[in-house]
Amino acid sequence: MSQHDMDIANGPGLTFRTDVNAALKALMTLSSGAATPNPTFPCQLWADTGTGRLKQRNSANTAWLDMGTLDSALRDAVDSTSSAIDTGVANAYVCAFTPALTARNEQQVLRFKAKNANAGACTLNDGVGTVSLVGGGHSALQGGEIVANGDCWAQWNSSVGGGSYILLFCTGAAEQVANATQSQHALPLGQAMTLLNQPGRVDWFATMSPPSGYLAAYGTAVSRTTYAALFAAITAQVTGTVTSGSNIISSVTSPQAMWVGMPISGPGIPAGATITAVGASTITLSANATATSTTTVVICPFGVGDGSTTFNVPDARGRSARGWDGGAGLDPGRVFGSLQADQFPAHTHTYGSATFFTTATGGGSTTVAAWSSGVTSPTGSGSETRVKNIALLPCIKY
Repeated sequence: MSQHDMDIANGPGLTFRTDVNAALKALMTLSSGAATPNPTFPCQLWADTGTGRLKQRNSANTAWLDMGTLDSALRDAVDSTSSAIDTGVANAYVCAFTPALTARNEQQVLRFKAKNANAGACTLNDGVGTVSLVGGGHSALQGGEIVANGDCWAQWNSSVGGGSYILLFCTGAAEQVANATQSQHALPLGQAMTLLNQPGRVDWFATMSPPSGYLAAYGTAVSRTTYAALFAAITAQVTGTVTSGSNIISSVTSPQAMWVGMPISGPGIPAGATITAVGASTITLSANATATSTTTVVICPFGVGDGSTTFNVPDARGRSARGWDGGAGLDPGRVFGSLQADQFPAHTHTYGSATFFTTATGGGSTTVAAWSSGVTSPTGSGSETRVKNIALLPCIKY
């Protein structure tokens, strides 16, 4: 530890030599010490042992610049100056960098570990102030581009939105690759990935077995626990009061008319029961309950499974999809999720009448009718009406 005023005074030989050696020692140890060197010089280096930081005097000799920790490689010291731990909340990230930022430089890159995932548009407070944190498409983040405990990289761009940090990427999360307002095909990748991974999504594959994350849509009964996300996505679970001997479930919050006709399961509800009517706060069943309780009942469009531990996925084998009528009147009375057989619409054909010829010979008459009876010849070779198609594997995302 050595500091020196860097002023070699005149003196006897030994005194002069001691003063020079002290100055050289101070230079070699970067004026190491807990106290600020005195006097200071422009661009002077100081090993601040009190804080464990390497500092350099600015060129105006008015302040010290923090260059990083004393006991680390220069590369690590430089990296540490641009990295911080977020202390903010979701969508509003707050970072205290070391050394503290005093100004932003064009294309400057910062790193921070996010405390919370984002659910929409975000801001970043870098110590200089709060500014927008946008995606790679230069538009507001949509949600899912930042995950909790993800390492985020952001770059300053003074030309975007009057000055914004652009999220280059976040580990463990999807990246926004286009402006969400450009077109329906330009969804941010985070939003697109959310849609692709949505439980209950039905896709068709040219594979002979379901891809990872999918179940074959064969109407199979599967576990309510193992496939909990899918169970929550394709069923409705509501609380109501079931009364033994009654087919009315009361005190139901916000029933939906679309439930009519669907299978329902729950404590005290008989197997095979369906919903026959829905009121403002009631559900009417096709059978009377066998027990009394205030409980959660499950409405399962594609089947209740065993009624307690399993539920059914859709059965799309040999079938195409048709949009639910939803009151349009094009497919009236249709229960959501129900199967429908093929049919040929009722129609009529017109045909000509018989032609009669009458002649008179020798006072008598003869009538000849040009008439043939029978049915038209059958055409086609199948038992259903269909278009040209290709058989693929229907699957549902879980």
